[in-house]
Amino acid sequence: MIYVICGIIGSGKSTYASMHFAHVTECEGMTKMSQLQETWSLYEAGEDVAHVTTYPTSEELEMLAGVPDEDKTFILIDTDLRQAKANIIKRNRPHDMTRLSETLEKNKEIARRLASSKIPFERIQLFETGERW
Repeated sequence: MIYVICGIIGSGKSTYASMHFAHVTECEGMTKMSQLQETWSLYEAGEDVAHVTTYPTSEELEMLAGVPDEDKTFILIDTDLRQAKANIIKRNRPHDMTRLSETLEKNKEIARRLASSKIPFERIQLFETGERW
């Protein structure tokens, strides 16, 4: 089974995935192609795998097209923009902090894509905030 964990930057995707799945693939520290290959290898080996991404790219959707519907689940970590910003600042990752304004703008773009998406997401809220995008 492939669980595609989506959400804006700082939403808690990686934290959620690492708490719920033995096998997690992320693009951090590898290329998107390497992540796709690792996800596919684990899936073919019969393992459940959490594939972490902000929003599925065309390459990810192409890979997932080869997976039967019953073997894939799309999960949206539904975190509001203010909470994600607080999380980004708290975790203090250099690649986010050196271009914080760009990261926050990218989050607005990702949030718009997620809100208008036709992907059948299972929504999970990790934080108790009232604001939703």
